[in-house]
Amino acid sequence: MSKKEKSLNNKIQQIYSALGTEGIKELLKPYIPDIVRLNGETKGNVRCCYPENHSHGDRNPSLSVDLKKGLLHCFVCGDKIPGGMLEFVAQKRGIKNLQLINELAIQHDLLPDKSGLNKTLNLIREGGLKQHERLDEIAQSVREELSRKGKFIKTQNNEAYYFDESKHKLYEIHKDNEQFAVLLYKLGELNQADPDWKYVFNDLRLYTLSKGQESDVWKFTRWDNGKLYLSRFDGTMYVLDGENIETKNNGSDGVLFIDRNDWEPWMIEESKNEFGLKELIGQINFDTVDPSFDGITLEEYRQLFATCLLSQFFIDLLPTKPLLLFLGEKGSGKTSIIRQVGKLIFGSNFDVKTVERGKEDAFTAMVAAHFMVPLDNVDTSITWLNDALATTATGNKRTLRKLYTTATEKEIWPRCFVWLSSRTPYFRRDDVSDRLIILRLKRLPIGKFIQEGQLLRQIAENRAGLLHELLQKLNTIVAYLNKHDISQDCVNFRLADFAALGKAIWTALGGEEAAGAWERILNKMQVEQEDFALEDDPLPLVILEWMGDDNEKGPICPNTLFTELQCTAEQKSMDFTYKNARSIGKRLSNIKSTFEDRLNIKITQSKGRSNITLRTFKKIKRDG
Repeated sequence: MSKKEKSLNNKIQQIYSALGTEGIKELLKPYIPDIVRLNGETKGNVRCCYPENHSHGDRNPSLSVDLKKGLLHCFVCGDKIPGGMLEFVAQKRGIKNLQLINELAIQHDLLPDKSGLNKTLNLIREGGLKQHERLDEIAQSVREELSRKGKFIKTQNNEAYYFDESKHKLYEIHKDNEQFAVLLYKLGELNQADPDWKYVFNDLRLYTLSKGQESDVWKFTRWDNGKLYLSRFDGTMYVLDGENIETKNNGSDGVLFIDRNDWEPWMIEESKNEFGLKELIGQINFDTVDPSFDGITLEEYRQLFATCLLSQFFIDLLPTKPLLLFLGEKGSGKTSIIRQVGKLIFGSNFDVKTVERGKEDAFTAMVAAHFMVPLDNVDTSITWLNDALATTATGNKRTLRKLYTTATEKEIWPRCFVWLSSRTPYFRRDDVSDRLIILRLKRLPIGKFIQEGQLLRQIAENRAGLLHELLQKLNTIVAYLNKHDISQDCVNFRLADFAALGKAIWTALGGEEAAGAWERILNKMQVEQEDFALEDDPLPLVILEWMGDDNEKGPICPNTLFTELQCTAEQKSMDFTYKNARSIGKRLSNIKSTFEDRLNIKITQSKGRSNITLRTFKKIKRDG
């Protein structure tokens, strides 16, 4: 490959990095409308842009798209469609490929500085130095230029960052960070294909970790000294003190935010129409109970959802975060409401994610990279998921294996909120269900369906007004928090920090009456959590039948317990899905506290001969 071809390829790669997958989709959409089918995926098959070449209009999509590699291939059209995405767009626009590349480079400020550092590096490369001397000189020149324009930051977790003081933008110094790669390219035409790259990158990282300024780095929001800081994703942030809402540069007051490249900046303005947060929440089709039962009402569901939404901004007051679960059948709008909230806060690039068996590292990577982790259609049994959800909610350390290695691990301390949607959840362990806020949804009736595209357009068109309203509410909450110590509030709920914050939110926004309603909602949610842990499980009913009028049974070994429960189920014609003693033992360990709270049966364990676990079941007598 010639030097000219290599330079062109490097420029194309920098354009792909700057555009990101969503930007590439927008570039292709006028010519390949079906590109929207990918819906958050980076590759797949879509309908061809030349349907006349296909039988039945390419009903079974034939155009293979890989957004990460920038490649297209139609299995029918073949060479008629250029393989490179930029070449394809240039062909469609009737211009030369190089003209489009230069247009996009200018549009995304990707043209390197041909003077300054770039000139210095070229002189070093042509100076006849030995390889190690040349690399040292290049690395030192890059480091000095970056120091002149900003500063190097390190965290207690050995994460390395560079802060550009002119743009007030923080970059993680990481080999997979495309934005940092773009920065180095613009600075000195350095790119990852060059032999110098790895040496310069390692030098910058080691220099930062040894001599960088130590500082905390935050995602999206920070509560500190009575002020709420919110990144606007553009190098500035809002500062709310309960009276005023100021805009300051990122890094002011010692608060540094790291933003994802796909987060879209906040622009606010007072809404001039009637679509606000109340209308947004009012569209959710909650599955309420018959009024004669003491279940969660429609207004209570709405208050609960609003609390979860607002509490995200005060994540630093929540050592244990709630797990928000949207539970309902197909067509109930579970996925849509998560998308709407995500696109409201983080912009149009936000989309839901999936979890798969055998991909725990992918989950941990999501937890590390995102503030709001939206897990969609979590309907299959995944062995590691209960542990993963429990540790994420409590903020306990998780480890992430570095790519292609098993020995080297990175420590992750989760600071995020997990939103889940499910029809058939398998994550019912009691330490997970205790942390769930369960929002049940019902299928929309025929004729009431609204196209999701319409709902998302509504968010996009009203985003500035919705964010303005959100900021006003948050500032009201900040004013209340500055006058009241909520750590002293006693609330009878397992998620005590969330309960106390929710009480503060509703006292601030609705007065003492709303705060009282909040405590009633929590009592109902506690019952909901206990029911959720036992839902669709035949074991509790079979145990109740097995105990009959006896106040106590046991101690009993696992195999005997399994045999007796199986016999009871057969005699009473009850479903019993457990296949062995081990599965029963594991389930009882997971729902032990729920048995005590919900069924008034205390389960204790002791050791028998040969160290076999024995269980005793005893009914609890409660007053009233």
